[in-house]
Amino acid sequence: MLRPIDAYTLNNALMSWYNDTEDETEKSILRRVMQMVVHAPTLTPPNEWVSVEDRLPEKRKDVLVH
Repeated sequence: MLRPIDAYTLNNALMSWYNDTEDETEKSILRRVMQMVVHAPTLTPPNEWVSVEDRLPEKRKDVLVH
């Protein structure tokens, strides 16, 4: 059964495992797995939030204001 996971929590658990082992082969595998988790596609598109400090909205375009 497929289910979403928290990649941040998973990477923290993998990092703990990485820090606890002295086996270089195991560390190499764990580094590759952690990279795969970081670069795995997300279930939702990235947040398209842009601060007005970085860029103003396009002219004559609808925007949400809170």
